[in-house]
Amino acid sequence: MLDRTKEPGAIGEPLYLDVRTALGEAMADGLTKIQKYPVVIGGRYGLGSKEFTPAMVKAVFDNLDAAKPRNHFTVGINDDVTGSSLDYDPSFDIKQRAYTAMFYGLGSDGTVGANKNSIKIIGEETDNYARAISSMTVKRPAP
Repeated sequence: MLDRTKEPGAIGEPLYLDVRTALGEAMADGLTKIQKYPVVIGGRYGLGSKEFTPAMVKAVFDNLDAAKPRNHFTVGINDDVTGSSLDYDPSFDIKQRAYTAMFYGLGSDGTVGANKNSIKIIGEETDNYARAISSMTVKRPAP
């Protein structure tokens, strides 16, 4: 579980606690076939308005792949108080393994909808993953 918040004094962040509680109650009430309580790992990201980069994502997955994953970790900042930060390689760049494209639209000529459909087709009809972020820039005329 990754949370973008720090709850001082709590035993974990909100999403982590919600998942642990839901699992525990489902098991106690016999609402699941789970016999042994699963490993649930929680951590924090994006603290101090830090961007969550692919290098940090890789650090989280590397942590999960460890023989004994670190729980209650922080990624992206150096948490020198608790020493719970995951190390990550800032030079790791997923762009070496991905294709990127930028689509432009004017906003009133139908290109925004056409671009949305193009991205949807790429994501659904190919073996590629697609992610879209919409951004709008308004330029004001000079006074």
